[in-house]
Amino acid sequence: MEIIDSHCHIYPGKIAEKAVAAIGDFYGIDMELKGTVDDLQENLKKSGVSKAVVHSTATKPEQVPSINNFIVDVISNNQNLIGFGTMHPDYELIEEEYIKIISSGLKGIKLHPDFQKINIDDKSMYPIYEIICDSIPILFHIGDETKDYSNPLRLKKILDDFPKLKVIAAHLGGYRKWEESMEILQCDNVWVDTCSSFSFLSDDMILKLINHYGTDKVLFATDYPMWNFKGEYERITSLGLENSVLERIFSKNIKELIKI
Repeated sequence: MEIIDSHCHIYPGKIAEKAVAAIGDFYGIDMELKGTVDDLQENLKKSGVSKAVVHSTATKPEQVPSINNFIVDVISNNQNLIGFGTMHPDYELIEEEYIKIISSGLKGIKLHPDFQKINIDDKSMYPIYEIICDSIPILFHIGDETKDYSNPLRLKKILDDFPKLKVIAAHLGGYRKWEESMEILQCDNVWVDTCSSFSFLSDDMILKLINHYGTDKVLFATDYPMWNFKGEYERITSLGLENSVLERIFSKNIKELIKI
């Protein structure tokens, strides 16, 4: 069965150690993986994962082109990696950068409002959504216990204003906001990924979330370098899901969404 990891963070080697440590500090998690392309590839090979979606997030507007160039370079030299670009509302050349993202073969946009410190429904974000429209999906970090930037209610407002936008709501619809997300996030253009969720949820709750969003809308993901592939794989395969459902979650859904 083909397995694609739909949510992986990578960084240039010279900053990877610092970036990974910062993520660990932010979430209070011990980070064992390195966040480099070489380390990701080593872990993919050991785990039997055939492909991975990779990205990084611009926390400052001037980082947008350099991060996107880095991701383009990575996917050019690694055929099993699929790239998502980044964007920032204060970057002055949003439309030009979007054209570059599309022409360079990147398959989506990743936004992490908690790191970028921007409310996702702020009007400054709307030019990004207007330009992207229904062309490529936006992967949002959604949900947090202590911050409101990515509250599921804010995503609902975006979906109301941009009904054609294709959205991946990371962390099964909202990290630490799972019940709230289920109440408000279910429509044809919302997908969810599984990363950074299994450690906090019972089997019954995971199955409830999968059934709520639909087995054709769930994407397997690890949030590398936060969680290891083996543990995430073993958890989802222990839930008693049929092979046809696992096949969709592991690869078919993401392949259909990003057209690969």
